[in-house]
Amino acid sequence: MKLKLLLCLLTWLLLHDQPQPDRAILPRSATRSTNDVPTHALGLVGWANFDNFNPAGDGIRDDSEKLVKALAYCQTHRLGLFINPTKKYFLKTPIDYAFAGTVAIRSSRTGQPAVFYLPDNEQFPLQLSAKAGSLETTLTKAITTGDQALTLTATTDLKPGDLLHIQTKTAWPIETDTRKGEFNVVQSLTQNQVTLKYPCQDDYSLSDSVLVTHYRPAMVYAKELEFRVRKTDDRPVIGLTVLYTQHSQLDRLRIKDAQYASLMLYGCYDTKVTDCVVEGANEEGAGYGIGTVGGWRYSVLHNTSHGCRKLCDFSGDSDRGPTRHSEAIANKAYGQGKTNLGNDLFQVQSFCVATHGGADGILIERNIAYNCQTGFQLRGRNIILNANQILGESLYPISLAGGQNHTVTNNIYQALLQNAAKNQAPDYPNYPKGVIGLSENLLHSGHIIIRNNQFDFVRNYGIYGNDVRQHCTISDNRFIFNTFGKAEPKPQIVYFEQLTSPLSDLQIQHNTWQMASANLAMPRVQVILRRDSTYSEGPLIDWVSSEIQGLQATHVLTMTTGKNNSPQAVDMDNLVINKQGKTITLAGELSFTLNRAAQPFINGMPAPIPAEDYFFDFQNQASGSTYKGQVEGKTGQICLGAQASTFGSSFLGGTPFVTRLSLNYTTR
Repeated sequence: MKLKLLLCLLTWLLLHDQPQPDRAILPRSATRSTNDVPTHALGLVGWANFDNFNPAGDGIRDDSEKLVKALAYCQTHRLGLFINPTKKYFLKTPIDYAFAGTVAIRSSRTGQPAVFYLPDNEQFPLQLSAKAGSLETTLTKAITTGDQALTLTATTDLKPGDLLHIQTKTAWPIETDTRKGEFNVVQSLTQNQVTLKYPCQDDYSLSDSVLVTHYRPAMVYAKELEFRVRKTDDRPVIGLTVLYTQHSQLDRLRIKDAQYASLMLYGCYDTKVTDCVVEGANEEGAGYGIGTVGGWRYSVLHNTSHGCRKLCDFSGDSDRGPTRHSEAIANKAYGQGKTNLGNDLFQVQSFCVATHGGADGILIERNIAYNCQTGFQLRGRNIILNANQILGESLYPISLAGGQNHTVTNNIYQALLQNAAKNQAPDYPNYPKGVIGLSENLLHSGHIIIRNNQFDFVRNYGIYGNDVRQHCTISDNRFIFNTFGKAEPKPQIVYFEQLTSPLSDLQIQHNTWQMASANLAMPRVQVILRRDSTYSEGPLIDWVSSEIQGLQATHVLTMTTGKNNSPQAVDMDNLVINKQGKTITLAGELSFTLNRAAQPFINGMPAPIPAEDYFFDFQNQASGSTYKGQVEGKTGQICLGAQASTFGSSFLGGTPFVTRLSLNYTTR
């Protein structure tokens, strides 16, 4: 009888303070989740109190062993673990806890986080990992993108609900620092055939050296916890590491001074990170506030970072493949701070949200980057950057640094110059020379869409690109140009240089701009394209597939003569090309001087439709005389004549000639 009473008392002690069941969590979306998860939804029967395992709780003595014992007990009895927020727990010994089922840890008092101290003598002081299954196998049949059924050499120990990991030694085609691979969930088994929950995202041949492994269903639920890294040295530390779990939820965590990363998620499936605060993840070489490496469907919602190199980074590696189909929504990043080497975060590349080469299908929406050196950096594949704000100081508000098929829409940059302290001039070198950059590291195939963005402080370029080869749609963007900080007196809306191949499907339309200062000249052209010095002769634009407004003719058109001698001087800087639909115009000022008497030809314009010669008049501005010109019907070559009523006569050598052209005709 006494034993029975003792057992009842022990059970009551372990289960006391169990929270009342809350309403069900909201569906996965951008909506802020203020409700807790019911205990039954976590697969738990109740909660145990960490104090019952007699931790020191003084923030000095090591409580690692006690925490592991508490977690193991909770796993055995399907309990969550309450942490007393009035105490401090020091986890001096690294914890690497592998489990199946649910690990649920939360403060026992709503609104008051429970605090753990972590040492900085190990990179991974606290790891929670799904338990690995024993099967390691490969394919007997190749996989095609979209397949949901796999045929494996063996399925022993594989079970429905397991997290299946497909990994190869083949480089993912977007960037070489990631290997092709993915995670999925086993839905059913029939002998050696496996049906997956979702279609496969890539092709895998039998020669890809495919390795298939698996992990037991496991969930981490953590709420209102604080992790502080205690500085004893200067080593890279990850505050909390979660590996290979499913449906994990990390809510209202606060992680301080974990230089390498506050929170790292490796190969997880369907994970929510909400309302967390990360501080001081600012190591010179990393500094992830929240980092993902491989996996599927991460939702990073309503989190805040202070002094981190990155609030969030979606990435991949050679062991886990890319991160796929994830989102960062309504987060706030405050970029002020210093790295672990003492450098200002403006001296290194730091971001609000970044996607690395191992990112595929990421939505970045309604985030705020405040005083971040780089607002958003896009690499990987199929990244959408929509309705974000970049505020205050920023060298690179939006950087398309690699990958393909990125979409940048409805974003705003505001310099907030009116917020500067009285009698204190803004530090203009910390404000953008250009607001959207396109790197030469972007892949040579794909499509970039930049539409309906607004920027209130631009010094030199609206959009700057280096060796752009992807199809580009740039439309309905608005720019305000300024003179401050050694700005260019003639700013450009779109400036692409070092082009090494013809541009096709180039759509640049309906962009608008204004000058914030009277001493800035309104640009006569909107778009400047400059070919690389090694670029072979030939058209710079595929006119059939492209539409463009305000294109400077200088680097698109070339002038030659009929006697194989080059012109002495040619100036087409104020000659502008427009193409909308099938209508093309060439208008503005042209000046040239020939070495000797010859007939000049302008090359690079598209041919008229129908393929008939198109004639036009032009004048010598000095004499007022009117002459004839012709657009050749089959080639589009423009022939200029120096005599009235003829286009076949020569211009004198050594004599400057200035004219205004105005051509308008239909092309393909």
